[in-house]
Amino acid sequence: MDNKKSLKVGLALSGGGGKGYAHIGVIKVLEKNNIPIDFIAGSSVGALFGALYSFLKDSRELEKISLDNDFKKFLNFVIDPSSDGGLIKGDKIRKYIAEIINDANFDDLKIPFRAVATDFNTAEAVVMSEGEVSLAVQASTSFPFIFKPVLWGDKILWDGGMSNPLPVDVVREMGADIVIGVNLYNQTMFENKNKLKENAYWIFVKSLSALQYSLAKECLKSADVVINPSVDNFGLIGLDSFLKGKGNDFILKGEKATEIVLPTIKELIKEIIEKD
Repeated sequence: MDNKKSLKVGLALSGGGGKGYAHIGVIKVLEKNNIPIDFIAGSSVGALFGALYSFLKDSRELEKISLDNDFKKFLNFVIDPSSDGGLIKGDKIRKYIAEIINDANFDDLKIPFRAVATDFNTAEAVVMSEGEVSLAVQASTSFPFIFKPVLWGDKILWDGGMSNPLPVDVVREMGADIVIGVNLYNQTMFENKNKLKENAYWIFVKSLSALQYSLAKECLKSADVVINPSVDNFGLIGLDSFLKGKGNDFILKGEKATEIVLPTIKELIKEIIEKD
């Protein structure tokens, strides 16, 4: 590699519900410091923000759209009842995303992007790279029981966080020399671990969080750099951050976490360029 332009950097964005706003903060800092983002793969909410940025390629526009009052139409999106496979159809969410990205297919995106979902029949991760981006995002974010599953060809798909919550391997396969993993499933999810609440919902969420936390740890073993925003656990899909104006707080947490590892990223890029 003769220069920085020949170095390919990939970004793997984890799930995490409403905490996903932290991904925006990460992207803002990388963009500000001229760290290239050549590939993106996301699972669940990571697929949502990954798709938006892959289309916009502008962190300021991404932040504006994500914090805009119109984005708080999320409450209206969940008033989309389903009686087949989930409480919510999810079609309104897909249509809203489609409006933002002009009904883009994967080939229309400015940055190569992959969305990860889970095959309901095999429990295996499915990497989506063709067709409608909005439908792929809907599949990747369709949390079981809450959202109706999505038909993708001959597959029935649900949330990517159930099989590959942090798709570092997908970004590597896309051709990245350096893979940066953004992990929203971190230790803060298990604070007050000795306090057992007598609440079936809380126990379910805690159990699921433990599963995704363990899966994410495995995914991160092959990452070159890991960014761990200090985000709290806001329940199953993190409605608090979507509906109570907490998005900006999470963005700031993403920025802070990225600034901490920024010297490491720059040094790694320098080492690889000098080596080659």
